Amino acid sequence: MTNGMSLEVQVANSARSWREASRGADLAARDAAERTLADSLEQWIAELLSTDAQWPQQGRWFDGLIFQECLAEDPERFHLRGYIWGIDQKQYAFRAELQPSTDGLAAFEVRIAHGKASASRSAEPEWDFQFVRGK
Repeated sequence: MTNGMSLEVQVANSARSWREASRGADLAARDAAERTLADSLEQWIAELLSTDAQWPQQGRWFDGLIFQECLAEDPERFHLRGYIWGIDQKQYAFRAELQPSTDGLAAFEVRIAHGKASASRSAEPEWDFQFVRGK
């Protein structure tokens, strides 16, 4: 639920909250912030995919986002990698680089592929969908 806030703003805010929580010692707060980031990112990725004519799914297609890697490289740049479970039990690998701004995302690159993301950073899948702004 976005409470009237755009999904982009929600992703940016939850990324910042995750960064702050990940610096602290409270594991429960860190886990909650990561789940909030995963939930908002999952909804935003679904919105991005729905704008692509090549995307075959209709309606709600996702059933959870799993991070394999979350990095806050500097105060305003995030690198996220993992996969999204489809309700058809297929997995969609994703990689996202985000640069939040005060009103959403100043820049981003989001890539999605059919098939589970590799555990190795060097083994990139063949990306089926790519969304870029300001890169």
